[in-house]
Amino acid sequence: MPPGAKLGRFVITKVIGQGAMGVVYLADDPEIERPVAIKTVRPEALSGESAAEIEGRFLKEAKLAGRLQHPNIVTVYDVGRDHGVCFIAMEYVDGKPLTRYIGASDDLPLTARVGIIRQVAEALAHAHERGVLPRDIKPGNILVARARPVKVPDSGTG
Repeated sequence: MPPGAKLGRFVITKVIGQGAMGVVYLADDPEIERPVAIKTVRPEALSGESAAEIEGRFLKEAKLAGRLQHPNIVTVYDVGRDHGVCFIAMEYVDGKPLTRYIGASDDLPLTARVGIIRQVAEALAHAHERGVLPRDIKPGNILVARARPVKVPDSGTG
């Protein structure tokens, strides 16, 4: 989707991530005046017999993520379908993936590294207590924000 396009009430700003199944956009929520991340399923991923199954898993992911209210888990704001595109609107985290810090001993002192591990563990414990098993936990998907709070992505399975 090009900048300026609308998906539901959200106005797309730019692409901030891509994977085999979807695209994540930075968007603006004009009603609340805040940036959001919009996760979508690529239309080509929905072509074929398994389209309903893929869309179902995507929507299930949104429902499961909606159970999670934790400072170290990305918050889901909305889910919907517009112009034939399923989307999840979630908290935008202005940060860098944890992979950016791996091997860069100058960037993170030991106490900060331990803090990151603790925050990820607390987020995963919270998800587990609610029956959500995050399925894509890896350094590239864990975000370290500027003030060093850690955010684990919304994806999971029940």
